[in-house]
Amino acid sequence: MRNFLTVIIFSISLSSLATIQEKDILIFNGEVFELKNYYLEEYFELFPEKKPKEGIISSNLWRGYRAIFVAINEQIYLVDLEIRIREEKPDVLFSTTWISVFDKFSPECDEFLVDWIDDLILLPIGEVLDYEPGFGVSFENYSLLDIKNGQIVDSKDFSLRFLKKHFNKCHVFLREEDLFVLNEMLSD
Repeated sequence: MRNFLTVIIFSISLSSLATIQEKDILIFNGEVFELKNYYLEEYFELFPEKKPKEGIISSNLWRGYRAIFVAINEQIYLVDLEIRIREEKPDVLFSTTWISVFDKFSPECDEFLVDWIDDLILLPIGEVLDYEPGFGVSFENYSLLDIKNGQIVDSKDFSLRFLKKHFNKCHVFLREEDLFVLNEMLSD
């Protein structure tokens, strides 16, 4: 029993030390949203030579880069790829800055078509209504994007009231299965 409790306490202490990752960004209808998934990792598994290697890798940026996507004519494009580098500021101990490496990644074009994404993406819309410690932030409204082969095939808007009526947890913790259920409910 003592070993079991030691393992539980150790596991809890490790999870409390986890660092929140720098999020990739999606620009949709002129608004900036942080993404929970890292869509370029799938691409870099197929083309590892294209992955930026000169940026700082840290506990909050294990990927070594931040991707910026934009929805243009219902299609998802990568429009920038940034890495964090050390900035020479003598008065600041660990100063860093973001620089673009998109030209190295895609020297031929300004936008890189991202046609491998198949996902449901939940976007918060409107005002923040409340913050519940341990549950996260709730927003006035939401939009659920259904993306197939990088194409936005459907977008469904709904309120926080609708979300709370059908799910007893905050949107931050909705699992992939929950998003599929939500998508079906919104289709009816």
